[in-house]
Amino acid sequence: MVHWLWYCMVINVAYKASLGSFMTVPAHGAEFTRMDEILDSKLITMATPRSMHIMNATTATTRISRTFMKRLQLLPPTNFEQIIDRLVVKRDIALFEVKRFMYYYSIPQAKRIKVKIPIRFLPGCLLRTHTTQFMFNGGSYLIEPVNAVLSTLFETGIVDHWIIHLGSNKVLPLEKIRGRVLKLVRLKEAFLFLFFSYAVASAVLVVEICWSARLHRRLLSWLGP
Repeated sequence: MVHWLWYCMVINVAYKASLGSFMTVPAHGAEFTRMDEILDSKLITMATPRSMHIMNATTATTRISRTFMKRLQLLPPTNFEQIIDRLVVKRDIALFEVKRFMYYYSIPQAKRIKVKIPIRFLPGCLLRTHTTQFMFNGGSYLIEPVNAVLSTLFETGIVDHWIIHLGSNKVLPLEKIRGRVLKLVRLKEAFLFLFFSYAVASAVLVVEICWSARLHRRLLSWLGP
């Protein structure tokens, strides 16, 4: 059961990684492909309080990250559609937020100007959500086992696959931005493996009980009445 719970945690993190945060810039304007190009521009970089909290906890001590955090402004408490309208109409901000969230609120603007997506997502500015999902309080008993799992993921190349798949500077197709719903049918192999393991464990338990009873009877026969 413990291994099954760890497997569920890894699947959950892998799924959340596919919904990672992206820097979003106006669709019409300068061509941005890297974070440093945005920092050299006159765009105002903004983020929601949740994204700001995550970045404050996970930002590395590089020049780009320090400059980015200095320029990053907290979004005012307003309707997020107004932020998207500003991003599309005024084109004076770059926004850091979860891509599915931004896609959802950009639909009205997309219908208004008759395009699929009225904003551009920069995959190169991806926040590595497969690590930011694991944030614990200091001294938590979960730190060591989670570190062991993440180390295994790094060693097997799964994390590198996520980075290559999600962090390349390619134009994102609509289905990657919109995201896909996680359905149980996609975990059927995991459930089959779980039930197979339960069946094997039950069979081993029955064999052990029968074998123990047999040995007990044989021992009684040797000892005699």
